[in-house]
Amino acid sequence: MTCRVFVPWRIDVDYLPVQIAPIKPLIAQLDFIADKTHWGAAFRFGQVGIGEVDFRRIASAMGLEGCAEQKTDQLGNQNSDGQSLAQSALF
Repeated sequence: MTCRVFVPWRIDVDYLPVQIAPIKPLIAQLDFIADKTHWGAAFRFGQVGIGEVDFRRIASAMGLEGCAEQKTDQLGNQNSDGQSLAQSALF
């Protein structure tokens, strides 16, 4: 019998000061939300990978235009979907 050890998968996150950004005004503009009527379903599984355009749109709504660009460039690492780890970790 094989003994399995649970090892949680975690991502280091740098938190930045932001302003609250309501989601409803952004829903129609976000490509990763397929069903605009049931938009909450996109978030059921915890971490959600998003594309660069959606990432920048959300960051801009949170008041992070320059910071979002800087963090993406600093990390620069790509996951299997071609997204930066900053993008996939932030949301």
